[in-house]
Amino acid sequence: MAKAGPETVAIVGLNALARDLKRLPDSDTLLKALRESARTAAQPVAAAVQAAIPHVSGNLAGSVRVYATRTGATIREGNKTDVLYAGPADFGGWPPRRSTSYPFQPEGRWLYPTAKRADLSDVALRAYTAAIQKAVDEFNWTNEGGAESVHD
Repeated sequence: MAKAGPETVAIVGLNALARDLKRLPDSDTLLKALRESARTAAQPVAAAVQAAIPHVSGNLAGSVRVYATRTGATIREGNKTDVLYAGPADFGGWPPRRSTSYPFQPEGRWLYPTAKRADLSDVALRAYTAAIQKAVDEFNWTNEGGAESVHD
């Protein structure tokens, strides 16, 4: 009795999927969508931080900004021109030459405590997940449709 040769199994659509996955990092549309997803997820947190900051002049709260990349987002407060005091106001202290009525707080007063609130984390996670799913759904996949449109 002759030995049977090795069985060959082919997955229809695997080559097309591999090509699409290689295109993902080069897709400007998808990268922009991921960046906007991160921004969308961080906006509610930034708004909560702005609301938590005491509004003496409004400059500190007005300096809260969201900076987004394709891999996430950062919320920052202060700037290098007219809100230099953001760090000392939030975390306390100035360099030794200056004084402040705020004692040092390692976790800060507004930005970090607000950002780590569980309710805001859940909102951010849901927003990020929904936005990423929308971006992936809108990507121009090679094999879309039913089984009849799948190729190589």
